[in-house]
Amino acid sequence: MLDELCATIKLLSMKGLKSILLIGGGEPLLHPYFEVVVRYIKFRNLQLGIVTNGSIISKLINIADCLDEKDWIRFSLDAGTNKTFQAIHGLKTKIKLNDICSGAKLIKEINDNISIGFAYIIFYENIRINGIQLTENIHEIPLAVELAVRNSFDYINFKPCLIKSETTSERESLLYGEPEEQIKKIAHRIEEVLSETKEIFEDRITIHESINLQAMFRDDLSSFKMQPKRCHCSAFRQIVTPHGIYHCPAFRGDPKALITHKRGYISAQKREETLGSNLELISRFDASKECKDIVCFYNRLNWWIEDFINSDRDVNSIEAVPDENFFL
Repeated sequence: MLDELCATIKLLSMKGLKSILLIGGGEPLLHPYFEVVVRYIKFRNLQLGIVTNGSIISKLINIADCLDEKDWIRFSLDAGTNKTFQAIHGLKTKIKLNDICSGAKLIKEINDNISIGFAYIIFYENIRINGIQLTENIHEIPLAVELAVRNSFDYINFKPCLIKSETTSERESLLYGEPEEQIKKIAHRIEEVLSETKEIFEDRITIHESINLQAMFRDDLSSFKMQPKRCHCSAFRQIVTPHGIYHCPAFRGDPKALITHKRGYISAQKREETLGSNLELISRFDASKECKDIVCFYNRLNWWIEDFINSDRDVNSIEAVPDENFFL
């Protein structure tokens, strides 16, 4: 397993890969070779992002020394109190929210170059997954920001909950099937709490609102659900999982988005086969239909590329903007 992971990283880095994001579904720190893989990624001079619930903080402390200013760690915490944190995450280790945040502060003290973020998925009333009602957490937004400030987080990021419904198969959707008035009510409440929180803390920490959360505030979700036929971003990033390689994080686990098996990049020959499979998938996957219920993070970029392809502009006319952030 470790040899295959390293072979994949080596091959892709030699072919132009710039960044890697270690993320779920599942907790990446549980991988037995997490620390080895992280150090190998940095040995290949790749930018690295890590998304974790922080339940094994010791592993992050162990690799903090090898990260640099282009790397980041984002803690998926989603709460301002330990009671809500436990209710949402249900961690078997029962590690406390304050302990995780203290660990994040320690990592920052070890290596101040690392950007450390506090991720907060907003759960509103009556969200159910597999018949289980999730704990609402809008009221804890100010407590979470205060916690992030106290523990030296660089930023806190808010985004609305995406759920997988029977109608959308394995795909993540936002407020699917909710009445328009209910959507407006939820958006207004979130915006009100966030606005009050910003007045208190905005000069002490960076507060990010995700694209789809901003769309909720503008009553603009419908435009983000309108996708071009081709998902052009599929050519630039993919999701490598133990179950296969997929073309989109929102479709992770959906057979329609499966490019190939998990070993698709362990050799040059496999890579050529995988690139061919991805090209074929891009050509037949109709994002305007398959993604019509998804508030896509890549919506604006996809439409920009679509408009450019259909224009008379020369590719050399695109202005190159210096940017060393290679996370898409």
